[in-house]
Amino acid sequence: MIVKKRFKLVLVLILLTSIVLIINSCNETDELMFNELSSTTVEPCGFNCTHNDMDLLKTISKGSIDYSARTTVTQVPISLNVIRNDDGSNDLTSEQIQIQFNTTNEMYLGAGIEFVICGDVNYVNSTSLSSADGVDRYNLKNAYNRDNVINMYVTSSIVINQTNVCGFAYYPGGEEVVFLTNNCFRNGSTLPHELGHFFSLIHTHGASNSPNGTDELADGSNGATTGDMIQDTPSDPKLSGYVDYYCNYTGDFLDDNGEPHNPDANNTMSYSRKECRNIFSQGQLDRMNYALVTYRSNLVCDYVEPDGSEYNPFIINDLTRNRLFKNGDEFTNNPTVYYKRDGNLNLNSFKLRMRGQVKLTVTGDVNGTPDAKIASQRGADICVLGDINTMSGAWRTGTFNENCGTPRGSIDNPIIIKRSFSKNRGLSNGNCETTETKYYLILEDVDINEFDFTIRGRVNLTILGDVNGSGTLIAKKCGAITVNGNINVETLEQSGGSID
Repeated sequence: MIVKKRFKLVLVLILLTSIVLIINSCNETDELMFNELSSTTVEPCGFNCTHNDMDLLKTISKGSIDYSARTTVTQVPISLNVIRNDDGSNDLTSEQIQIQFNTTNEMYLGAGIEFVICGDVNYVNSTSLSSADGVDRYNLKNAYNRDNVINMYVTSSIVINQTNVCGFAYYPGGEEVVFLTNNCFRNGSTLPHELGHFFSLIHTHGASNSPNGTDELADGSNGATTGDMIQDTPSDPKLSGYVDYYCNYTGDFLDDNGEPHNPDANNTMSYSRKECRNIFSQGQLDRMNYALVTYRSNLVCDYVEPDGSEYNPFIINDLTRNRLFKNGDEFTNNPTVYYKRDGNLNLNSFKLRMRGQVKLTVTGDVNGTPDAKIASQRGADICVLGDINTMSGAWRTGTFNENCGTPRGSIDNPIIIKRSFSKNRGLSNGNCETTETKYYLILEDVDINEFDFTIRGRVNLTILGDVNGSGTLIAKKCGAITVNGNINVETLEQSGGSID
Protein backbone atom coordinates (compact mmCIF):
# COMPACT_ATOMS: atom_id res chain seq x y z
CA MET A 1 0.00 0.00 0.00
CA ILE A 2 2.87 2.38 0.93
CA VAL A 3 4.57 1.58 -2.37
CA LYS A 4 1.41 2.35 -4.29
CA LYS A 5 1.00 5.72 -2.50
CA ARG A 6 4.63 6.61 -3.20
CA PHE A 7 4.16 5.62 -6.83
CA LYS A 8 1.06 7.80 -7.11
CA LEU A 9 2.94 10.69 -5.51
CA VAL A 10 5.77 10.33 -8.01
CA LEU A 11 3.26 10.31 -10.86
CA VAL A 12 1.62 13.47 -9.53
CA LEU A 13 4.98 15.21 -9.25
CA ILE A 14 5.94 14.17 -12.76
CA LEU A 15 2.59 15.39 -14.08
CA LEU A 16 2.91 18.76 -12.32
CA THR A 17 6.43 19.18 -13.60
CA SER A 18 5.30 18.38 -17.12
CA ILE A 19 2.50 20.91 -16.92
CA VAL A 20 4.92 23.62 -15.79
CA LEU A 21 7.32 22.76 -18.60
CA ILE A 22 4.53 22.81 -21.16
CA ILE A 23 3.26 26.17 -19.93
CA ASN A 24 6.74 27.67 -20.05
CA SER A 25 7.35 26.18 -23.46
CA CYS A 26 4.11 27.60 -24.85
CA ASN A 27 4.85 31.03 -23.43
CA GLU A 28 8.24 30.92 -25.09
CA THR A 29 6.58 29.83 -28.30
CA ASP A 30 5.04 33.29 -28.57
CA GLU A 31 8.57 34.56 -29.10
CA LEU A 32 9.78 31.53 -31.00
CA MET A 33 6.77 31.47 -33.24
CA PHE A 34 8.62 31.41 -36.50
CA ASN A 35 12.38 31.49 -36.49
CA GLU A 36 15.15 30.24 -38.68
CA LEU A 37 18.92 30.21 -38.57
CA SER A 38 20.96 32.30 -40.97
CA SER A 39 22.51 29.25 -42.66
CA THR A 40 21.42 27.63 -45.88
CA THR A 41 19.18 25.36 -43.85
CA VAL A 42 16.41 26.33 -41.48
CA GLU A 43 16.25 25.32 -37.85
CA PRO A 44 13.01 24.19 -36.23
CA CYS A 45 10.72 26.69 -34.53
CA GLY A 46 8.52 25.99 -31.54
CA PHE A 47 5.39 25.96 -33.62
CA ASN A 48 3.90 22.61 -32.59
CA CYS A 49 2.92 23.95 -29.16
CA THR A 50 0.60 26.71 -30.38
CA HIS A 51 -2.77 25.01 -30.27
CA ASN A 52 -4.67 28.30 -30.53
CA ASP A 53 -2.80 29.14 -33.72
CA MET A 54 -3.66 25.76 -35.18
CA ASP A 55 -7.33 26.30 -34.39
CA LEU A 56 -7.22 29.70 -36.09
CA LEU A 57 -5.41 28.23 -39.08
CA LYS A 58 -8.13 25.59 -39.47
CA THR A 59 -10.73 28.37 -39.47
CA ILE A 60 -8.81 30.37 -42.05
CA SER A 61 -8.30 27.31 -44.24
CA LYS A 62 -12.07 26.84 -44.42
CA GLY A 63 -12.66 30.48 -45.29
CA SER A 64 -10.08 30.98 -48.02
CA ILE A 65 -11.39 32.85 -51.05
CA ASP A 66 -10.12 32.65 -54.60
CA TYR A 67 -8.38 35.94 -55.25
CA SER A 68 -6.63 34.85 -58.41
CA ALA A 69 -8.78 37.16 -60.51
CA ARG A 70 -8.19 40.25 -58.36
CA THR A 71 -6.93 43.32 -60.16
CA THR A 72 -6.66 45.71 -57.22
CA VAL A 73 -3.70 45.96 -54.89
CA THR A 74 -3.93 46.84 -51.19
CA GLN A 75 -0.99 48.68 -49.71
CA VAL A 76 0.11 47.19 -46.39
CA PRO A 77 2.13 49.60 -44.24
CA ILE A 78 5.37 48.61 -42.53
CA SER A 79 7.02 50.72 -39.86
CA LEU A 80 10.68 49.82 -40.46
CA ASN A 81 13.13 50.12 -37.57
CA VAL A 82 16.82 49.47 -38.26
CA ILE A 83 18.78 48.88 -35.05
CA ARG A 84 22.44 49.69 -35.66
CA ASN A 85 25.54 49.70 -33.48
CA ASP A 86 26.50 52.79 -31.50
CA ASP A 87 28.79 53.93 -34.32
CA GLY A 88 26.12 53.45 -37.00
CA SER A 89 27.60 50.22 -38.36
CA ASN A 90 25.43 47.23 -39.25
CA ASP A 91 23.42 49.60 -41.40
CA LEU A 92 20.94 49.05 -44.21
CA THR A 93 21.15 51.37 -47.19
CA SER A 94 18.03 52.71 -48.88
CA GLU A 95 19.01 50.72 -51.97
CA GLN A 96 19.25 47.47 -49.99
CA ILE A 97 15.86 48.13 -48.43
CA GLN A 98 14.26 48.92 -51.78
CA ILE A 99 15.69 45.79 -53.41
CA GLN A 100 14.15 43.55 -50.73
CA PHE A 101 10.80 45.32 -50.85
CA ASN A 102 10.74 45.04 -54.65
CA THR A 103 11.51 41.31 -54.46
CA THR A 104 8.87 40.74 -51.79
CA ASN A 105 6.20 42.77 -53.57
CA GLU A 106 6.71 40.83 -56.78
CA MET A 107 6.06 37.61 -54.87
CA TYR A 108 2.93 39.04 -53.18
CA LEU A 109 1.39 40.59 -56.28
CA GLY A 110 -0.87 37.58 -56.79
CA ALA A 111 -2.25 38.07 -53.28
CA GLY A 112 -3.24 41.66 -54.01
CA ILE A 113 -0.73 42.88 -51.41
CA GLU A 114 1.93 45.56 -51.76
CA PHE A 115 4.15 46.39 -48.78
CA VAL A 116 5.09 50.04 -48.31
CA ILE A 117 7.17 51.81 -45.70
CA CYS A 118 4.88 54.00 -43.60
CA GLY A 119 6.86 57.10 -42.67
CA ASP A 120 10.60 57.45 -42.58
CA VAL A 121 12.85 54.50 -41.77
CA ASN A 122 13.64 54.73 -38.05
CA TYR A 123 17.39 54.28 -37.46
CA VAL A 124 18.35 53.54 -33.85
CA ASN A 125 22.06 53.56 -32.90
CA SER A 126 22.27 51.20 -29.93
CA THR A 127 24.69 48.29 -29.74
CA SER A 128 23.04 47.12 -26.53
CA LEU A 129 19.69 46.70 -28.26
CA SER A 130 20.98 45.26 -31.52
CA SER A 131 21.32 41.72 -30.15
CA ALA A 132 17.53 41.59 -29.71
CA ASP A 133 17.36 39.13 -26.86
CA GLY A 134 14.12 38.89 -24.89
CA VAL A 135 14.66 42.10 -22.88
CA ASP A 136 15.87 44.01 -25.94
CA ARG A 137 12.83 42.96 -27.93
CA TYR A 138 10.53 44.12 -25.16
CA ASN A 139 12.30 47.48 -24.91
CA LEU A 140 12.26 48.00 -28.67
CA LYS A 141 8.58 47.21 -28.99
CA ASN A 142 7.72 49.37 -25.98
CA ALA A 143 9.65 52.32 -27.41
CA TYR A 144 8.85 52.17 -31.12
CA ASN A 145 5.72 50.08 -31.79
CA ARG A 146 2.97 51.91 -33.68
CA ASP A 147 -0.69 51.00 -34.06
CA ASN A 148 -2.21 49.53 -37.23
CA VAL A 149 1.07 48.83 -39.02
CA ILE A 150 3.52 45.93 -39.24
CA ASN A 151 6.25 46.88 -36.80
CA MET A 152 9.43 45.45 -38.34
CA TYR A 153 12.73 45.44 -36.48
CA VAL A 154 16.04 44.67 -38.21
CA THR A 155 18.85 43.89 -35.76
CA SER A 156 22.39 42.53 -35.86
CA SER A 157 21.29 39.28 -34.22
CA ILE A 158 18.29 37.66 -32.55
CA VAL A 159 18.85 35.36 -29.59
CA ILE A 160 16.04 33.09 -28.40
CA ASN A 161 16.72 30.40 -25.79
CA GLN A 162 20.46 30.92 -26.30
CA THR A 163 20.06 30.25 -30.02
CA ASN A 164 20.80 32.68 -32.82
CA VAL A 165 17.85 32.83 -35.16
CA CYS A 166 17.13 34.55 -38.45
CA GLY A 167 13.74 36.06 -37.73
CA PHE A 168 10.22 35.46 -36.45
CA ALA A 169 6.68 36.78 -36.85
CA TYR A 170 3.24 36.23 -35.35
CA TYR A 171 0.06 34.75 -36.77
CA PRO A 172 -3.15 36.83 -36.93
CA GLY A 173 -4.30 37.40 -33.36
CA GLY A 174 -0.75 37.92 -32.16
CA GLU A 175 1.41 41.01 -32.13
CA GLU A 176 1.78 43.05 -35.28
CA VAL A 177 5.53 42.53 -35.11
CA VAL A 178 8.25 40.99 -37.29
CA PHE A 179 11.91 40.63 -36.25
CA LEU A 180 14.71 39.95 -38.74
CA THR A 181 18.47 40.01 -38.56
CA ASN A 182 20.30 42.34 -40.91
CA ASN A 183 21.84 39.50 -42.92
CA CYS A 184 18.57 37.63 -43.23
CA PHE A 185 16.66 40.75 -44.24
CA ARG A 186 18.98 40.97 -47.25
CA ASN A 187 18.93 37.30 -48.34
CA GLY A 188 15.88 37.65 -50.60
CA SER A 189 13.59 35.01 -49.03
CA THR A 190 13.38 35.43 -45.24
CA LEU A 191 11.44 38.71 -45.45
CA PRO A 192 8.63 37.23 -47.62
CA HIS A 193 8.79 34.02 -45.54
CA GLU A 194 8.17 35.79 -42.23
CA LEU A 195 5.48 38.00 -43.75
CA GLY A 196 3.86 34.80 -44.97
CA HIS A 197 3.56 33.66 -41.33
CA PHE A 198 2.19 37.09 -40.43
CA PHE A 199 -0.59 36.48 -42.96
CA SER A 200 -1.44 32.99 -41.65
CA LEU A 201 0.81 30.68 -43.67
CA ILE A 202 2.30 27.64 -41.99
CA HIS A 203 5.48 25.90 -43.14
CA THR A 204 4.84 23.59 -46.07
CA HIS A 205 5.87 20.61 -43.94
CA GLY A 206 3.16 21.53 -41.45
CA ALA A 207 3.35 21.91 -37.66
CA SER A 208 5.83 19.11 -37.12
CA ASN A 209 9.51 19.91 -37.30
CA SER A 210 10.82 16.34 -37.40
CA PRO A 211 12.14 14.91 -40.67
CA ASN A 212 9.48 12.95 -42.49
CA GLY A 213 7.07 14.17 -39.84
CA THR A 214 4.34 15.34 -42.20
CA ASP A 215 1.09 13.43 -42.24
CA GLU A 216 0.21 14.70 -45.71
CA LEU A 217 0.10 12.00 -48.37
CA ALA A 218 2.17 12.28 -51.53
CA ASP A 219 -0.92 12.06 -53.76
CA GLY A 220 -2.39 15.15 -52.07
CA SER A 221 -5.67 13.45 -51.19
CA ASN A 222 -5.59 14.84 -47.63
CA GLY A 223 -3.76 18.07 -48.48
CA ALA A 224 -6.61 20.36 -47.38
CA THR A 225 -6.54 19.08 -43.78
CA THR A 226 -2.92 18.03 -43.18
CA GLY A 227 0.53 19.54 -43.70
CA ASP A 228 0.06 23.25 -44.30
CA MET A 229 -3.65 22.66 -45.03
CA ILE A 230 -3.33 24.11 -48.53
CA GLN A 231 -4.34 21.77 -51.31
CA ASP A 232 -2.01 22.95 -54.07
CA THR A 233 1.26 22.71 -52.10
CA PRO A 234 2.76 19.23 -52.47
CA SER A 235 3.56 17.09 -49.43
CA ASP A 236 6.77 18.15 -47.74
CA PRO A 237 8.73 15.91 -45.32
CA LYS A 238 10.79 18.96 -44.19
CA LEU A 239 13.52 19.97 -46.60
CA SER A 240 16.27 21.20 -44.28
CA GLY A 241 19.49 19.50 -45.44
CA TYR A 242 17.80 17.77 -48.40
CA VAL A 243 18.09 20.39 -51.17
CA ASP A 244 21.17 20.70 -53.37
CA TYR A 245 22.77 23.82 -54.85
CA TYR A 246 20.54 23.45 -57.92
CA CYS A 247 17.39 23.60 -55.76
CA ASN A 248 16.60 19.93 -56.29
CA TYR A 249 15.09 17.80 -53.52
CA THR A 250 17.56 15.03 -52.64
CA GLY A 251 15.64 13.17 -49.92
CA ASP A 252 13.98 9.75 -50.21
CA PHE A 253 11.29 9.98 -47.51
CA LEU A 254 8.08 8.05 -48.00
CA ASP A 255 4.56 8.93 -46.88
CA ASP A 256 2.37 6.67 -44.71
CA ASN A 257 1.36 4.73 -47.84
CA GLY A 258 4.96 4.08 -48.81
CA GLU A 259 4.90 6.63 -51.66
CA PRO A 260 7.81 9.05 -52.18
CA HIS A 261 7.27 12.74 -51.45
CA ASN A 262 7.86 15.22 -54.26
CA PRO A 263 8.04 18.60 -52.46
CA ASP A 264 8.49 22.02 -54.05
CA ALA A 265 11.99 23.17 -53.12
CA ASN A 266 11.20 26.66 -54.42
CA ASN A 267 8.27 27.36 -52.12
CA THR A 268 8.92 30.34 -49.89
CA MET A 269 7.34 28.71 -46.83
CA SER A 270 9.52 25.60 -46.98
CA TYR A 271 12.74 24.83 -45.14
CA SER A 272 14.59 24.70 -48.43
CA ARG A 273 17.78 26.64 -49.07
CA LYS A 274 17.13 30.36 -48.75
CA GLU A 275 18.35 31.14 -52.24
CA CYS A 276 15.85 28.65 -53.68
CA ARG A 277 12.72 30.01 -52.01
CA ASN A 278 11.05 32.39 -54.46
CA ILE A 279 7.40 31.43 -55.06
CA PHE A 280 4.02 31.05 -53.37
CA SER A 281 1.31 28.72 -54.65
CA GLN A 282 -2.00 30.25 -55.68
CA GLY A 283 -3.59 28.64 -52.63
CA GLN A 284 -1.06 30.37 -50.39
CA LEU A 285 -1.71 33.70 -52.12
CA ASP A 286 -5.46 33.24 -51.69
CA ARG A 287 -5.09 32.45 -48.00
CA MET A 288 -2.90 35.47 -47.35
CA ASN A 289 -5.36 37.79 -49.03
CA TYR A 290 -8.18 36.26 -47.02
CA ALA A 291 -6.18 36.78 -43.83
CA LEU A 292 -5.56 40.40 -44.84
CA VAL A 293 -9.24 41.10 -45.48
CA THR A 294 -10.54 39.15 -42.48
CA TYR A 295 -7.91 39.49 -39.75
CA ARG A 296 -5.48 42.25 -40.78
CA SER A 297 -7.82 44.85 -42.28
CA ASN A 298 -6.76 47.40 -39.64
CA LEU A 299 -3.38 47.88 -41.32
CA VAL A 300 -3.57 51.44 -42.63
CA CYS A 301 -0.81 54.02 -42.77
CA ASP A 302 -2.08 57.09 -40.94
CA TYR A 303 1.30 58.75 -41.05
CA VAL A 304 1.65 61.80 -43.28
CA GLU A 305 5.11 62.18 -44.73
CA PRO A 306 6.61 65.61 -44.12
CA ASP A 307 7.46 65.98 -47.79
CA GLY A 308 4.06 64.82 -49.03
CA SER A 309 2.94 68.40 -48.74
CA GLU A 310 1.42 70.94 -51.03
CA TYR A 311 4.80 72.45 -51.74
CA ASN A 312 6.76 69.18 -51.89
CA PRO A 313 4.45 66.41 -53.07
CA PHE A 314 5.26 62.75 -53.65
CA ILE A 315 6.21 61.95 -57.25
CA ILE A 316 4.03 59.38 -59.04
CA ASN A 317 5.66 57.01 -61.52
CA ASP A 318 4.16 55.38 -64.58
CA LEU A 319 2.01 52.38 -63.68
CA THR A 320 3.27 48.82 -63.94
CA ARG A 321 0.34 47.46 -61.90
CA ASN A 322 -2.97 48.62 -60.46
CA ARG A 323 -2.28 51.15 -57.72
CA LEU A 324 -4.25 52.62 -54.82
CA PHE A 325 -3.08 55.63 -52.81
CA LYS A 326 -5.26 56.31 -49.78
CA ASN A 327 -5.44 58.47 -46.68
CA GLY A 328 -8.68 57.87 -44.77
CA ASP A 329 -11.88 59.05 -46.48
CA GLU A 330 -13.92 62.21 -46.97
CA PHE A 331 -14.81 62.21 -43.28
CA THR A 332 -11.23 61.88 -42.04
CA ASN A 333 -9.54 64.90 -40.53
CA ASN A 334 -6.11 63.76 -41.72
CA PRO A 335 -3.96 66.41 -43.38
CA THR A 336 -4.10 66.10 -47.16
CA VAL A 337 -1.27 64.09 -48.71
CA TYR A 338 -0.16 65.51 -52.06
CA TYR A 339 1.03 63.55 -55.10
CA LYS A 340 2.29 64.89 -58.40
CA ARG A 341 3.44 63.79 -61.82
CA ASP A 342 5.45 66.29 -63.84
CA GLY A 343 4.67 65.78 -67.50
CA ASN A 344 2.58 62.92 -68.87
CA LEU A 345 1.42 60.01 -66.71
CA ASN A 346 1.23 56.65 -68.49
CA LEU A 347 -1.30 54.25 -66.98
CA ASN A 348 -0.51 51.59 -69.58
CA SER A 349 -3.21 48.92 -69.08
CA PHE A 350 -3.72 49.55 -65.35
CA LYS A 351 -5.97 51.50 -63.00
CA LEU A 352 -4.93 54.31 -60.67
CA ARG A 353 -7.15 55.17 -57.70
CA MET A 354 -6.76 58.02 -55.23
CA ARG A 355 -8.89 57.65 -52.08
CA GLY A 356 -9.56 59.88 -49.10
CA GLN A 357 -7.60 62.98 -48.14
CA VAL A 358 -5.19 62.93 -51.05
CA LYS A 359 -4.62 65.17 -54.04
CA LEU A 360 -2.92 64.25 -57.31
CA THR A 361 -1.78 66.83 -59.86
CA VAL A 362 -0.65 65.71 -63.32
CA THR A 363 0.92 68.58 -65.24
CA GLY A 364 0.72 66.76 -68.57
CA ASP A 365 -1.60 64.19 -70.11
CA VAL A 366 -2.87 60.90 -68.72
CA ASN A 367 -2.38 58.13 -71.28
CA GLY A 368 -3.35 54.49 -71.30
CA THR A 369 -4.83 51.56 -73.16
CA PRO A 370 -8.60 51.46 -73.76
CA ASP A 371 -9.25 49.72 -70.43
CA ALA A 372 -7.00 51.97 -68.30
CA LYS A 373 -8.71 54.21 -65.76
CA ILE A 374 -7.92 56.95 -63.29
CA ALA A 375 -10.28 57.46 -60.35
CA SER A 376 -10.84 59.85 -57.45
CA GLN A 377 -12.77 58.25 -54.59
CA ARG A 378 -14.14 59.23 -51.17
CA GLY A 379 -12.95 62.81 -51.06
CA ALA A 380 -9.81 62.52 -53.20
CA ASP A 381 -8.98 65.34 -55.59
CA ILE A 382 -7.36 64.73 -58.99
CA CYS A 383 -6.24 67.53 -61.25
CA VAL A 384 -5.07 66.73 -64.79
CA LEU A 385 -3.78 69.83 -66.54
CA GLY A 386 -3.46 68.04 -69.87
CA ASP A 387 -5.74 65.53 -71.57
CA ILE A 388 -7.03 62.17 -70.39
CA ASN A 389 -6.36 59.83 -73.29
CA THR A 390 -7.95 56.56 -72.22
CA MET A 391 -11.06 54.94 -73.65
CA SER A 392 -12.54 54.44 -70.19
CA GLY A 393 -11.59 57.91 -69.05
CA ALA A 394 -12.08 58.71 -65.38
CA TRP A 395 -14.63 57.96 -62.73
CA ARG A 396 -15.12 59.50 -59.34
CA THR A 397 -16.78 59.78 -55.97
CA GLY A 398 -14.32 62.56 -55.13
CA THR A 399 -13.49 65.61 -57.24
CA PHE A 400 -11.95 65.65 -60.66
CA ASN A 401 -10.48 68.76 -62.29
CA GLU A 402 -12.40 71.06 -59.96
CA ASN A 403 -9.56 72.28 -57.76
CA CYS A 404 -6.63 72.47 -60.14
CA GLY A 405 -3.55 74.41 -59.29
CA THR A 406 -1.70 75.03 -56.05
CA PRO A 407 -0.42 78.12 -54.24
CA ARG A 408 2.84 77.52 -56.07
CA GLY A 409 1.05 78.98 -59.06
CA SER A 410 1.90 82.52 -57.95
CA ILE A 411 2.65 85.55 -60.11
CA ASP A 412 6.37 84.94 -59.55
CA ASN A 413 6.16 81.17 -59.92
CA PRO A 414 3.28 80.23 -62.21
CA ILE A 415 2.23 76.67 -62.93
CA ILE A 416 3.62 75.67 -66.31
CA ILE A 417 1.19 73.66 -68.40
CA LYS A 418 1.15 72.16 -71.87
CA ARG A 419 -2.00 72.10 -73.94
CA SER A 420 -2.88 70.00 -76.97
CA PHE A 421 -6.60 69.40 -77.04
CA SER A 422 -8.63 66.34 -77.88
CA LYS A 423 -11.69 67.52 -75.92
CA ASN A 424 -13.09 70.63 -74.25
CA ARG A 425 -10.86 71.60 -71.33
CA GLY A 426 -10.51 74.37 -68.81
CA LEU A 427 -8.84 75.86 -65.73
CA SER A 428 -10.93 76.98 -62.78
CA ASN A 429 -10.39 78.55 -59.37
CA GLY A 430 -13.60 79.27 -57.47
CA ASN A 431 -15.45 82.45 -58.34
CA CYS A 432 -14.69 86.16 -58.38
CA GLU A 433 -15.02 86.38 -54.61
CA THR A 434 -12.11 83.97 -54.20
CA THR A 435 -9.20 85.95 -52.75
CA GLU A 436 -6.26 83.98 -54.15
CA THR A 437 -5.48 84.10 -57.85
CA LYS A 438 -3.94 81.03 -59.48
CA TYR A 439 -1.31 81.78 -62.11
CA TYR A 440 -0.59 79.53 -65.11
CA LEU A 441 1.95 79.79 -67.92
CA ILE A 442 2.09 78.13 -71.36
CA LEU A 443 5.54 78.45 -72.92
CA GLU A 444 4.58 77.57 -76.49
CA ASP A 445 1.77 77.60 -79.01
CA VAL A 446 -1.63 76.24 -78.06
CA ASP A 447 -3.60 74.16 -80.55
CA ILE A 448 -7.22 73.91 -79.43
CA ASN A 449 -8.41 72.40 -82.70
CA GLU A 450 -12.24 72.39 -82.75
CA PHE A 451 -12.60 72.38 -78.95
CA ASP A 452 -13.21 74.96 -76.23
CA PHE A 453 -10.53 76.21 -73.83
CA THR A 454 -12.19 77.88 -70.83
CA ILE A 455 -10.68 79.94 -68.00
CA ARG A 456 -13.04 80.44 -65.05
CA GLY A 457 -12.76 82.31 -61.74
CA ARG A 458 -9.61 83.76 -60.17
CA VAL A 459 -7.27 82.41 -62.85
CA ASN A 460 -4.56 84.29 -64.72
CA LEU A 461 -3.22 82.51 -67.81
CA THR A 462 -0.28 83.76 -69.90
CA ILE A 463 0.45 82.15 -73.27
CA LEU A 464 3.86 83.05 -74.71
CA GLY A 465 3.14 81.58 -78.15
CA ASP A 466 0.18 81.62 -80.51
CA VAL A 467 -3.30 80.22 -80.00
CA ASN A 468 -4.40 78.22 -83.04
CA GLY A 469 -7.42 76.18 -84.08
CA SER A 470 -11.08 76.24 -84.90
CA GLY A 471 -12.20 76.08 -81.28
CA THR A 472 -13.25 78.81 -78.84
CA LEU A 473 -11.04 80.59 -76.31
CA ILE A 474 -13.24 81.50 -73.35
CA ALA A 475 -12.67 83.70 -70.29
CA LYS A 476 -15.45 83.51 -67.66
CA LYS A 477 -16.05 84.96 -64.18
CA CYS A 478 -13.09 87.33 -64.04
CA GLY A 479 -10.62 84.86 -65.56
CA ALA A 480 -7.83 86.65 -67.45
CA ILE A 481 -5.99 85.40 -70.53
CA THR A 482 -2.92 87.15 -71.95
CA VAL A 483 -1.57 85.96 -75.30
CA ASN A 484 1.86 87.30 -76.26
CA GLY A 485 1.65 85.75 -79.73
CA ASN A 486 -1.15 85.73 -82.24
CA ILE A 487 -4.72 84.57 -81.62
CA ASN A 488 -5.67 82.43 -84.61
CA VAL A 489 -8.94 80.92 -83.43
CA GLU A 490 -12.41 81.09 -84.85
CA THR A 491 -14.16 82.47 -81.74
CA LEU A 492 -13.32 84.45 -78.59
CA GLU A 493 -15.78 84.54 -75.72
CA GLN A 494 -15.43 86.92 -72.77
CA SER A 495 -18.18 86.21 -70.23
CA GLY A 496 -17.06 88.29 -67.33
CA GLY A 497 -13.39 87.61 -68.04
CA SER A 498 -10.83 89.20 -70.34
CA ILE A 499 -8.68 88.11 -73.28
CA ASP A 500 -5.78 90.30 -74.33
